[in-house]
Amino acid sequence: MSNQSRRSRKKKSNSNNLGILNLGLLLLYAIVATITVVMMFTYDILNVSSLNIIIASVLAGIFILALVLVVTKKAKVFTLLLLVISLLSSSAALYIYLKVQLMF
Repeated sequence: MSNQSRRSRKKKSNSNNLGILNLGLLLLYAIVATITVVMMFTYDILNVSSLNIIIASVLAGIFILALVLVVTKKAKVFTLLLLVISLLSSSAALYIYLKVQLMF
């Protein structure tokens, strides 16, 4: 077996692992973003000049962009970074919403 075929196989294996990781992060982001949006609309958080609608639209746009990139298997590293940053920000927002609800 030549070195070139081993490198090709290893690159394909790493690429498949990154695709599976992106898919898992996309599903996790979908769950967290959905809970965040439901909490935002249920408790009228950020209902100042339709800010909650804008935030919900941004979350949906990020989901659609990531879904297209995962399905077409393009820009895997960019998709990974996009999902990690979006997941962290959605989780932080959800945590803040929960803390605000416990205060009141």
